[in-house]
Amino acid sequence: MRRAPAALLLAFAAAAGGCTLLSKDKAQQRAGATDKPNPGSGSGAGSGSAVAGATTAKNPAGPTTTVPPAPPVGPLMPPQDEAKLDTAGNVVDYAKLCKAELGIPEAVQAPWNCLDGQEIPITVAGKPMDQATYAQVAQQGGGCDHPSWLGDVPCSNYAFVQRRELAPDVTAMLLCRERSFSTYKGKDARKADYAVDPSVTNFRLIYDFDSLGLIWTNRKTGKTCFFDFVGKVYGGYVASPDDEKVPEITAMPDPKPPASLPPGMTPEQVWKKNARSTWKPPGEVAQKDNCVRCHDTGPFKSSPYLAQVLEISPNDKTVPYQIVGRVMDPWRQQFPLTAVTTGKVAGAAGDEEQLCTTCHRIGSQASCDQQVAYATGQTSPATLSAHGSSFFQRMWMPPLPPDVAAAWQGKTERQLAALWNARYAAHVDRLRCCCLNANAKGCFRQDITQSPLPDPVEGEGPQECR
Repeated sequence: MRRAPAALLLAFAAAAGGCTLLSKDKAQQRAGATDKPNPGSGSGAGSGSAVAGATTAKNPAGPTTTVPPAPPVGPLMPPQDEAKLDTAGNVVDYAKLCKAELGIPEAVQAPWNCLDGQEIPITVAGKPMDQATYAQVAQQGGGCDHPSWLGDVPCSNYAFVQRRELAPDVTAMLLCRERSFSTYKGKDARKADYAVDPSVTNFRLIYDFDSLGLIWTNRKTGKTCFFDFVGKVYGGYVASPDDEKVPEITAMPDPKPPASLPPGMTPEQVWKKNARSTWKPPGEVAQKDNCVRCHDTGPFKSSPYLAQVLEISPNDKTVPYQIVGRVMDPWRQQFPLTAVTTGKVAGAAGDEEQLCTTCHRIGSQASCDQQVAYATGQTSPATLSAHGSSFFQRMWMPPLPPDVAAAWQGKTERQLAALWNARYAAHVDRLRCCCLNANAKGCFRQDITQSPLPDPVEGEGPQECR
């Protein structure tokens, strides 16, 4: 892969009360840039609402912004004693504990439909894949503009993300992914095919997914719960983790599952599932799924892939990050949640604060190990297309200030690299030094699981990152 200059796109747009991370397309629009994806590369979700009762505002030059519905009302889940619950083996018991800790109403939450979310596009040269480009990407496993940062098959298409409010200050986010190659077509085209030929094959092309990931978090306290499933799953009816009720066919969205399933396949294997048959037991999640290795700065993490359709604000640096339940102790032991930053860095106008942590934390797990390099364009989770490898596409987080981006338009890749290094290389190099040397002088670490948050502590050496 092509290496980019060691520099992080760390400028930000000032907003009332903090930093707002702009999507690549919005930043380029403000700068008058021309090197941006074709408007046709937006979400394939059409005008459908991202969540039940939500409204959706489409911006032709940027991602779709979903306005979540009003939080439900009702008495809160009373306090729960984890010692009296089977939080390791029963996801419903763990959900009860989560609801009590996060401040969620006791009433059972509504199910999810993956297709209610925003479809995340996979583009090549700024355009949606057609049959030819899809075949090429599927054969190579890469070569797209904005691959997923999540696991295997990063250029596979057909994924949906949605956000929902569960209570005041409590947000949930669901990601449904097809982590394989089946067809280049998006949701609307797949539904059209099923209308012409309502076969089981065409039905499964609409509703089959390879993984579900759900996060609940209280934005004020930082208490967070992860729910996970990996394997073939029907995405039309995803039971909330607190729902023990087995649904009937009438609860399924249209088009409904076929009345006749292939031999050996039963409704209980496809759609007739409650929470316990939908989600992994939390004890298994804690032992086998390393959610907090990637989500090491807070519950939510964005990427160029997700930013195409959903704006995710930085996790609040003043709020702790606390995973609910002793059942998740394996994560605490294996992946200590620590924020990393540096002392002041010498700049053209004198010493300045570390730019990489101006708006958000940098975590000591995957953020340090991989994602700083992803965000700075030094490497990628998959082979990038030629368009995705260009400077303004591969350098992502966060966008340049509009006036700087405008001034840099029309320059060669070599010139852009020189400008970039002159402004940002010292900051990124210092941060990477502190990522690699946990106890170096000039580096600061903060345990973000404590409430109230402790002050960052400087390393004692003998290594130095200056």
